[in-house]
Amino acid sequence: MHGGRAKLSGELTVAGTTQPVDADLTLDDSRARATLTVVQSNWGIKPFKAFMGALKVRDAVDVVIEVPLPATN
Repeated sequence: MHGGRAKLSGELTVAGTTQPVDADLTLDDSRARATLTVVQSNWGIKPFKAFMGALKVRDAVDVVIEVPLPATN
């Protein structure tokens, strides 16, 4: 399948908390790929910061899922 799309729905567990997630998959001949945004505070995670807030990680982070697809003959 070249250039296909699909919808991914499931549950994601982060730091012991499980929530439903949805993502759009893109498919090509060798892989399936999706990117979803996880808001850390929704999972009970306090975003990292150090040096009195000078260094910090955004609350929303992107999670990239990439899965190789088996070759079809």
